[in-house]
Amino acid sequence: MKQLFLSILTLGLFIQSPLNAQTWLELREKGTNFNDVQAAFQKDNASKMREFKRELLEEVDKKAAKSPKFEKEMEGMIQYHRWAHFVAPRVSEANGDMTAMSEGMFRAIARKNRELSTRAANWTLVGPINTPTNGGNGRINAVRVSPIDANTLFACSPAGGLWKSTNGGTSWTAISHSIAAVGATDVVFHPTDPNTLFLTTGDGDAADVFTLGIYKSTDGGNTWNPTSLVFNLSDNKTLSKILIDPNNPNNMVAGGRAGIYYSINGGVSWTHSTNAGATIGVRDLEYQPGNPSVVYAGGYGTTAGFWRSADGGATWTKNATSMTTGIQRVAVAVSPLNANYVYTLAAKTATYGYEGVYRSTDAGLTFTKMSATPNILGWYNGTSADADNVDGQGWYDLCIAIGADINTVYTGGVNIWKSTNGGTSFSKLTSWNAVNSSTTYVHADIHDLVYNGTTLYAGADGGVFSSTTNGTSWSDKSGNLAIAQLYGIGLSANNANIIISGHQDNGTTLTTNLSTWSEVNGGDGMLCFVDRTNNNTMFSSIYNGNLYRSTNGGGSFSSIYTVPGGGWVTPWLQDPVTATTLYAAGSNVYRSTNTGTSWSAVSSLTAPSGQRVEFVGLDVAKT
Repeated sequence: MKQLFLSILTLGLFIQSPLNAQTWLELREKGTNFNDVQAAFQKDNASKMREFKRELLEEVDKKAAKSPKFEKEMEGMIQYHRWAHFVAPRVSEANGDMTAMSEGMFRAIARKNRELSTRAANWTLVGPINTPTNGGNGRINAVRVSPIDANTLFACSPAGGLWKSTNGGTSWTAISHSIAAVGATDVVFHPTDPNTLFLTTGDGDAADVFTLGIYKSTDGGNTWNPTSLVFNLSDNKTLSKILIDPNNPNNMVAGGRAGIYYSINGGVSWTHSTNAGATIGVRDLEYQPGNPSVVYAGGYGTTAGFWRSADGGATWTKNATSMTTGIQRVAVAVSPLNANYVYTLAAKTATYGYEGVYRSTDAGLTFTKMSATPNILGWYNGTSADADNVDGQGWYDLCIAIGADINTVYTGGVNIWKSTNGGTSFSKLTSWNAVNSSTTYVHADIHDLVYNGTTLYAGADGGVFSSTTNGTSWSDKSGNLAIAQLYGIGLSANNANIIISGHQDNGTTLTTNLSTWSEVNGGDGMLCFVDRTNNNTMFSSIYNGNLYRSTNGGGSFSSIYTVPGGGWVTPWLQDPVTATTLYAAGSNVYRSTNTGTSWSAVSSLTAPSGQRVEFVGLDVAKT
């Protein structure tokens, strides 16, 4: 007989009222009990959850995994669900206490450090080794260019660490594996010694990985050691940006939601900057070109706005005339073309959409609002009748850069936009869904824009991109960045070369030769597998229980079922005895006896009043 093994998580009652992403992020960072974080988010996002699921059902009905609405990331819905899916099974036995999870991570890190050489010797990278056809490599927080060699690039990945290229992005080498924290958000170079690097660890944009602090390398990134600015994972802190004074490398500034820190001795010691004793949470930092005593900061959350320091980061003043209310996050751009010009890009608290581009011509003392429309942080053209004309993801992806002249401005949100008149008006340069657009494709969610010489670089959720035509055309420079974040993997029973895998932000990928990969289904790819009796039959899934099947070896996939009550990552699998039988877990256990063509419930579970049931585990044992 067969036995079903299930682990069940009951979720709280949904009521309607708005809660932004900042709220649950702050609860996380305070170390609040997981159950309380989950309940707060779900209660305050009931209507958005329903809209999110309706959208997914619409896409399944259309059988179009890459239609224009498919990757619309409902104001933190996707990022929250990723986090909750990861944390829930790790705190279930501790009644939601996330301290226990952090302690487990500490033990894992210590074990990794002890066994690093052995572990590395026992594993070989399988892939994706190069950019999958029609797909992307994975998420990038920042792109940095060596100050002495324009072909030497560094890419900071929130889940794959720091990578280096010496050929302009054609190929890459991972250089931070010796650091226990896998995330990297920013890297800065010593102005006279390019082999000396400082790295901010963790994930500064989505906090998927908390920071261990700032690490230093004196051999070009081959080895790393912590500076005195260190955190424990249990501190739940993030760092987003680090600067080093080009005139006096002893002076440094770093910041994130952990606050702003400055050093006057090359990182040997750090001092926490505060404003009237309060921590200033930031996402962006810039020196005034030619005068590093003046530092600008883009605030975030409760301290959102524009901040200015005139003493190298020791003390800060918030601009009181603009960007003061209704702001969630501010990005900052400067240029050596005119040191007195400062541009900022602000996102709204209520919708994470476009609040405005501001410009200062007096080194950040005063600002003029240049524009507030169209919604250049939206998913499409910024003016459509749906939520695209107001909503965005400014809490998650927000960046701005100055181009070849002081009036040329590039902005990044879901897509890339450009202004040639100082931010007064904008035109759209790229589209994540360019297959249905007249603009050029660059993967969704732009976390960084860097203008260097005549090249504009972008760090996106799909990798590294560059343009040498002022944004008119773009090239994927992700090369062999092996930074994919996998939800699931499926193997052939008789052909070791056939692997199917589900990737965060980058769909479901397939290889049949271990050398070339292709994206065969869109969205966020979840659990997937190959029919153990027929390699031509494959199964993939996306969020919230949307199941797909291919009968031609991955050439095409069709929707076969939407699991009622399906979780963010819906458990499903093939019966170990009868290959035509499949099981899936949602509000109940569901079974198909004809390889997924039709389904029926095989359990009759009922959640307590005011709650619903969601499975976080499903296994079928052969007994």
